[in-house]
Amino acid sequence: MATHGSPRAWVRYDLDATVTNGYLHIMNPAMYRSRSLEAALAIAIERGWSAVTRDGVAARCELSTGMISKLWGSAEKLRDMVMVLAVKREILPLIAQGLAVRHPATRDATDELKRAALASLLVAD
Repeated sequence: MATHGSPRAWVRYDLDATVTNGYLHIMNPAMYRSRSLEAALAIAIERGWSAVTRDGVAARCELSTGMISKLWGSAEKLRDMVMVLAVKREILPLIAQGLAVRHPATRDATDELKRAALASLLVAD
């Protein structure tokens, strides 16, 4: 079968695609979501939960701000998912920040996890 143009020409431009050893590899939207959520989590751990922005996440994971908006809608929704992930992974400093603002995701944390998160704030320098 004859093909015209490079493999890149047949791929939708909103998908990330590469050709390796003659095989076309396309990153699907779930991979974009995972990559951007991990970038947002890293930002939250380094600079705090409220520092997560679409621009910052886009720069961190090398996607456009438009793609981040398409994947998550608002920065608030992205921050919400960061808090859900923080509770799931038991990241104490982020859980403490969520408790301080009464974030709904912190309701899913056990009482023991909530106490540990708050105690992590009391560590003396």
